[in-house]
Amino acid sequence: MRIVFFTGAPFAKRESFLYLYACVASRFPDVHIVAVEPRSRGGIAGGLRRQRRRLRRLGPRRFLEVVTSSPIRWILVRRDRAVVAEMLRAIPRPAIDPDPSAAVWVSTTNGSEAVDAISRLEPDVVIQVGAGILRRRIFEIARLDTLAIRYGIAPLIGGLSSIDWALWERRWEWIGATIHTIDERSATGSVLAYAPVERKRAGEGFPGLYVRSTKKAVAALLEVLERLERGERWSIDPPAGPRAHRSAFSGWKHLALELRHFAERRATPPRDPDPP
Repeated sequence: MRIVFFTGAPFAKRESFLYLYACVASRFPDVHIVAVEPRSRGGIAGGLRRQRRRLRRLGPRRFLEVVTSSPIRWILVRRDRAVVAEMLRAIPRPAIDPDPSAAVWVSTTNGSEAVDAISRLEPDVVIQVGAGILRRRIFEIARLDTLAIRYGIAPLIGGLSSIDWALWERRWEWIGATIHTIDERSATGSVLAYAPVERKRAGEGFPGLYVRSTKKAVAALLEVLERLERGERWSIDPPAGPRAHRSAFSGWKHLALELRHFAERRATPPRDPDPP
């Protein structure tokens, strides 16, 4: 079975992609990469347009909360990403790394250049990993399906920063990942597998939950690919319960979560660390 990863730059520096790629390529050797080159953000004018769109989407109060706490959010996210990368590198994986020089680079996500690049590879499955929102001309190329991993248990939680919001609202049922097809019916298409993750201990924050969600999601994705290779066609009914959609998570909330988790860890007796 031929698999094409449709991703963005710099994929070779993202530990989550490297882990996913190694696990998939060890089971399905006919793997290729099409990557979208980084684009200019449009300078000052582009930044102002993005902020106006954010203001309309969030409303004045939420907009001020997010914007005034952007430096805090940047610092904490940068730290979390470093911890996540270290934890992911510690997980055993096949010694298979992607070759950026062998990737096919395209300038846009849905342009004719991307359509031609993916079509020439004649994929059975396309896996979207950070390439952007796909249009029909892209997600209909694959012979079997176009798939994606979405963090959070969809459709219980949609939008951005699902793990942060789950921790903030103490909605543990939101934590994990969803393996789904991409189509025009909804944000997630048909669900093919869930990878729920339970919080192991009081005070566990984003890095550990993200890494365990990644590990479990990749295992679920491999099972999905094996079933597709056998010719199976299926979908899973979504879990029952209220549905929510969340957007930008502010730095003020992130800082408050840090303080909450610190207090939880102080109040909980220490125990031997668990593997990620």
